[in-house]
Amino acid sequence: MLKLFLMTKNEVELLEDWLDYHASLFGANNIYVLDGSDDPRISNIYEAYRPKGINVFYSRTGLNGLANELTQLMHAHKGSGNFLIKLDTDEFLAHSRSLRAVRGGFLRDALRWMYHAGRFPRRFAEPLLNLVHRNDQPRIDDFEQFFANLPVTGQRYKASLTAWSIPHQKSFARAARELVDFTPLQFTQFKTFFHSDSFVEVDLGGHVGVSTQNRGVIDTGLIVLHFHSTSADDSARRARQVLISHEYIQSGDSIAQERKKLLAIRSRGEVASFHKIDFYLQYLDSVESGSPLDPSVLNRQHPYFKQTGSPTRMTLVRDTLNAIDQARATTS
Repeated sequence: MLKLFLMTKNEVELLEDWLDYHASLFGANNIYVLDGSDDPRISNIYEAYRPKGINVFYSRTGLNGLANELTQLMHAHKGSGNFLIKLDTDEFLAHSRSLRAVRGGFLRDALRWMYHAGRFPRRFAEPLLNLVHRNDQPRIDDFEQFFANLPVTGQRYKASLTAWSIPHQKSFARAARELVDFTPLQFTQFKTFFHSDSFVEVDLGGHVGVSTQNRGVIDTGLIVLHFHSTSADDSARRARQVLISHEYIQSGDSIAQERKKLLAIRSRGEVASFHKIDFYLQYLDSVESGSPLDPSVLNRQHPYFKQTGSPTRMTLVRDTLNAIDQARATTS
């Protein structure tokens, strides 16, 4: 079965819902959290989950050293026959029973070609994916069957499909419950996961990693619903937190100091979290000019995002969380 490794820091508006959602599917005892928070509200959230079996590890390691710490944690808790995936707090796993055909064969190859061929052919692929994906609430037995059917070859696995939340001007207190507008499902392969028998190393974003057979990857129909952007202010807060953790900027820097440092770092080429540097520089420009940043630019700063067509309505995270609430109310 799946073991989840969450890397998180001060994500108050997402953490509780992330834990509820994934614990209901995989069990709290299969969740391992590496937390760097200094917000006291976070510890209050964990107090409610520790009796359920959640595993929380605190770290003061900056982002430049966290990949090694995550790798060690995953090796220490991988067990026999488990699949291992590292997630961030804005990433929610889903799997549609109707999308199993995407895992292989002609449809997979056609979708890959469409997504790489440009925006126009991509628009033919997106309605097809959204047609067969019906906002199915994920079920435990579906996930168990899904992972049981994956071949074990020593290669890495890819969560092939991603939908990105459409950001708004306003901030959200509980983004996972309130945001239901997403891009159409996109064939991205942006998230990597592993079988415990062949796991070697994870990278910071969980995008590449190393396995014992490190040539080629296995496509899967696993979906990541990515609440990557909620509002400009929230995204700027998260980006700044990341850039401070990388030691690119300091918490006491002025806007002028932050801009100077980030421009110098960006001039080196592609560095860690370079998309957050680009976005945060745009945000600083908007603050200085007094003109609000257009939320539509937020997703385009992510390196895996592809320009797409009309938004679609994705309610399965909200619906799953509401079902959890109803079950609690019935048993209380």
